[in-house]
Amino acid sequence: MPMLVDLQRRQPGRRADELLDGLQAAVAQDERVSWNETGHARLHIGGELADVRAALVVRLDELGEDWPEHIAVL
Repeated sequence: MPMLVDLQRRQPGRRADELLDGLQAAVAQDERVSWNETGHARLHIGGELADVRAALVVRLDELGEDWPEHIAVL
């Protein structure tokens, strides 16, 4: 069953967009989410909530050490 994980963009900018795109690299282009008007994005990911969040953090670490400056995992 897919879990919903909310992300919050800490500040608008290209880097936050790049990180969100990197998280969705395996997702079909027409199924990808983008930041909404309040700076949030909701990802649908399979697995248990704690495992999903941990996997997201690992993937964000792979994309760059600067991710906490740009994205919060809610």
